[in-house]
Amino acid sequence: MEKQTALHIIQALAQGIDPHSGEAFPTDSPYQHPDTVRALFQAVQALTEPSAARPRPATPHGAPTNAGKPWTAMKTTYSPRASMPAAPWPSSPPNTVAPGPQFRRAW
Repeated sequence: MEKQTALHIIQALAQGIDPHSGEAFPTDSPYQHPDTVRALFQAVQALTEPSAARPRPATPHGAPTNAGKPWTAMKTTYSPRASMPAAPWPSSPPNTVAPGPQFRRAW
């Protein structure tokens, strides 16, 4: 879905209008609840803001010192496992057959 289409739908919902039929929602509709209307207007505002880099929350205590920093060229091209041979596929268990129905002789 295109961003403009989503924005149009959310704006209509925030205004209490069914985006598909154009009719107003009844007063007892969940779309008319004040919290729902506020949340929809917040969504409209988030979609219309320029997508600037938002500040990241502070890293928790004990996070690696390079957390959040860009990777160097060596880190993006080098993989220590790339030169290792592939591990053999684990052998499958022996063929087992689930016990079938018990057959009894009718003498």
